[in-house]
Amino acid sequence: MKTIRNISITIVLSILCVIGLKAQEYKMAVPQPGKISITKLFGEIKIEGHSGNELIITVSGLKSRLERADGLKSLYGTRDDNTGIGLSVEEADNVFEITAASKQAEDAIYKFLVPGNVSISIDCSSPFANEDIYIKV
Repeated sequence: MKTIRNISITIVLSILCVIGLKAQEYKMAVPQPGKISITKLFGEIKIEGHSGNELIITVSGLKSRLERADGLKSLYGTRDDNTGIGLSVEEADNVFEITAASKQAEDAIYKFLVPGNVSISIDCSSPFANEDIYIKV
């Protein structure tokens, strides 16, 4: 009887973990020609080109923020998470600077779908950066 209960609890907890780690998405229009600069993002990075005019960022493996942390400001980065996926995106003169804004971004996998005619710059010179950067044109 205890074994069935333990198995049931394990299954329920596994399902809750998977739901919490579901892929999330952020979209924004990028004028062409434009430039995207990715800095201080230590998670895994995958970049693919596409024919649309939007930058689409999907993330998987990002742990959700705890309810008890609502209302608190993160001390991790110098920027606020304005995307809801652990990143800060700021624009100035058609240059979009994307930076990690939460500690959870280090363990996440980010996939960037980038429109054509947009240049990309990646600075992962930190010794803490993940070495996994994939680019597919």
